[in-house]
Amino acid sequence: MKTAGSRESLYGWMCDVHDASQAEQVRLKQERSKSVLPTEAAERKKYPIGTIVREYFPDALALVARLSWEGNQQHHPDKPIHWDKSKSSDEIDALVRHMIEGEWEAVAWRALAMCQRECDKGYNPYKNTVDSNP
Repeated sequence: MKTAGSRESLYGWMCDVHDASQAEQVRLKQERSKSVLPTEAAERKKYPIGTIVREYFPDALALVARLSWEGNQQHHPDKPIHWDKSKSSDEIDALVRHMIEGEWEAVAWRALAMCQRECDKGYNPYKNTVDSNP
């Protein structure tokens, strides 16, 4: 039975929320060419992202997904879920404030946002390893 707050209900909710528009899916596919993942299929398969998310952090990421949806409703209720990076870029200050307030899903969201912004600028600590993206 799925109860509020259970892993099954949170995971199901997270799956229901993820519904990117076709244009957004095309944009994301184009962005993958800039990924921090290796370009070779065999190398990419070494890093089972889905398994890591599902086995390590399902509840935490379900909470981050819900927080993302709530933020989208606050800023763009008429648009599909997306990250409007122009709305806030004070990740470090906000992360620390959320940490002090014990809002752990917001801490995770800000940490992921900070990491993604750095990746967007070319951050890749593995870029000099044999199996990294050239």
